[in-house]
Amino acid sequence: MAKPYYLNLRTKSPLIITSKQLGKILFNEFNYIPGYTLRGAIIAELYRRGNMNILSETYNPTLIVKPAYPIIDGNLAEPAHPFIFKCKLCKSLGESNYIFLSEGYITFVEKGIVDPRKMFPTSCSKGHKGTIKSLSGSLIVADKSIKEVKIDNVSLDAVGISKKTKSSEIGMLYNYVGIAPETRFRSVIICEDDMIQEIRKLNEIHIGRGISRGLGRVEISIEEYKESVEKRISKLTSSGRLIIKAISPVFKLCMKDNGLHSEFDLDLPFKKKEFINNDSKVLTGITKVSGFSFFKNNVLPKPLFFGAKEGSIFFYEVSNVNEQIVKDIASYEIAGIPPFNYAGINHFKVIEYV
Repeated sequence: MAKPYYLNLRTKSPLIITSKQLGKILFNEFNYIPGYTLRGAIIAELYRRGNMNILSETYNPTLIVKPAYPIIDGNLAEPAHPFIFKCKLCKSLGESNYIFLSEGYITFVEKGIVDPRKMFPTSCSKGHKGTIKSLSGSLIVADKSIKEVKIDNVSLDAVGISKKTKSSEIGMLYNYVGIAPETRFRSVIICEDDMIQEIRKLNEIHIGRGISRGLGRVEISIEEYKESVEKRISKLTSSGRLIIKAISPVFKLCMKDNGLHSEFDLDLPFKKKEFINNDSKVLTGITKVSGFSFFKNNVLPKPLFFGAKEGSIFFYEVSNVNEQIVKDIASYEIAGIPPFNYAGINHFKVIEYV
């Protein structure tokens, strides 16, 4: 039976996850490790160590890997939704409460009343105008207060070596900017007992670009999953509102007159049930989700879709939420929405405020 586990990660060398390269500069473009990148790294490491059966994951997936977010000062960071703001002037003045939730959002969470004028403020509580910025999509930690956080980067240079002369080549100087070593991340994986035993034996995997140059070495460990998701969701839905925050790119597919399209929405299986009365959404942005081809030289085109970025928020008015509905919502929060949950896409978290 498939069960969830925590996957703890610690970088041992600079980590670069990117699809972009500016000339001879290669830089990390993510503040988290996407689920599809992490899943691919685990499968590749198992294959390199002689596990031939793991190839079945390419056509019959069973391993689900959620995005891995950094642990900063002992707290797990998350993407901020569009209703978390900061006052740049308050920050420069050293104010401790320069990050705040919009008044309209708090009113909606607590009373279910929507006032569009107060959802996106133009000033902070001290009256500063023109200095307000949404943290939409940025990393935050929410303990006793909301804090904006960033992961540390490191820069290093490398010289291209000629295969013929075995010495450095003129003009072949490269610069790498990646996540610093000793950065910690946490993900959740869902898999069968035999699979988790194989993953426990790995201890270390390789993620991202520059693996042959010693980059992307990551130490991993497995921990039992302890969170009581059903209890939290039952409490949050008792208000008559279900607020969902995307922690990965999310989209749903639909057929239109000119073919298959992607929409910036959660394809929740339980949306068709009668307990949902209304829904709306606010996005942090739009991101591109690309597939892959097994054919040499990419003979076949890669499937390309567009989805809502992590941090996007979805609102649902609900009623008559019973125990089974709570279990359904909890199972989708843990494992994601199929079928793209196996690729680290369509994962979310049910939230109250942040």
